[in-house]
Amino acid sequence: MAVDESGLNQAGVESAINNVISGGATIHLLTSQAEFSDSATDLEGKADAQESVDESDFTINFASSFTDTTEVDLVNDVEFGPQDIGTVFNVAVIGSDDNAFVGIEENEPELTGEDFTIPAGETVYEIGNVL
Repeated sequence: MAVDESGLNQAGVESAINNVISGGATIHLLTSQAEFSDSATDLEGKADAQESVDESDFTINFASSFTDTTEVDLVNDVEFGPQDIGTVFNVAVIGSDDNAFVGIEENEPELTGEDFTIPAGETVYEIGNVL
């Protein structure tokens, strides 16, 4: 069984991403760490802020090979307004039917009442680079 030489091809990645963003999704700021086994309901319970996003507000930049990454980027700013929710550990994008993907918030911002915006062009999810 391949461990270091496996991954989804472009069609598989596109299908997985579209299962989440098709028809629109919500972006959630999680103030508790996400777990791999979390359902959409679990993730929503760990979020203190959310904004709805249309499917057209996402763009997919596909990897050119198994050694690259595919990125899901925002087309427009997503404005959450003033947030006094503490540390954001993860950003979850939740679609329908319990489908979601979770990105680790590398900066772990501490929100203490300031306006928070995820800017256009920001990568909200990345998959790949398996080799």
